[in-house]
Amino acid sequence: MRAIANPYVLYIGMRSVNAFAFALVLTYELAYHTVIIGLTPFQLVLVGVVLESMTLIFEIPTGIFADLVSRRLSVILGIMLTGAGFMLEILIPSFATVILAQVLWGIGFTFYSGAEAAWIVDEVGLERAHAAFLRATQLSQVLTIAGTLCGALLAAISISVPVIVGASLLLALGVSLWFTMSETGFEPAARSAQHRHWAQLLQPVRDSARLVRIHPLLWMILLLGAPLACMLAALIVSTRRTCSLR
Repeated sequence: MRAIANPYVLYIGMRSVNAFAFALVLTYELAYHTVIIGLTPFQLVLVGVVLESMTLIFEIPTGIFADLVSRRLSVILGIMLTGAGFMLEILIPSFATVILAQVLWGIGFTFYSGAEAAWIVDEVGLERAHAAFLRATQLSQVLTIAGTLCGALLAAISISVPVIVGASLLLALGVSLWFTMSETGFEPAARSAQHRHWAQLLQPVRDSARLVRIHPLLWMILLLGAPLACMLAALIVSTRRTCSLR
């Protein structure tokens, strides 16, 4: 039996728990990858590339899912997949599971991103949603700091403990939302409009592919851009790793 919570309060609580859990995990996840699993710099680069690739590839499909099927379900799936990804790399500490964890986290992020904002607008209206956004942002900033400090205390036990606690909070949040999250204001897009929706979203991709075929110079730009993107990813990962270990 579901006990539906006030959407305004639930949204603020969801954002707050999410911010606290992510602060716990992300502060020490890179240290966990390096110290406990022993990933090399090249492997850390691959981890970052996989994560960014998942968010790029699945941003459009998950957005369509939220619009056509359910924003509530999209939010819950996003939180659960993210929590499952973090927990997986703790339960099985290996490079392969870290890569799989990034896949789950990346897909989960695209399910959640944007869907939670659209959901609260549907449930309480745009005017009240603005107030919810502001309050949730304020509390999220405070809880991010609190999560970072709490993670430092938990890391004194083990570097993996903050990740475990953060992943557990996300999984618990997803389960609780299943029983408390309403969806009364959502109206799915008409099924007949699905093909038009896909066509509009994929049109820029088709146009870009056509330009590349017509202009060989663009192939050279892409070939030159790929190594530069990898170098940039390596720099970002190395910087994050250095900051986390300080």
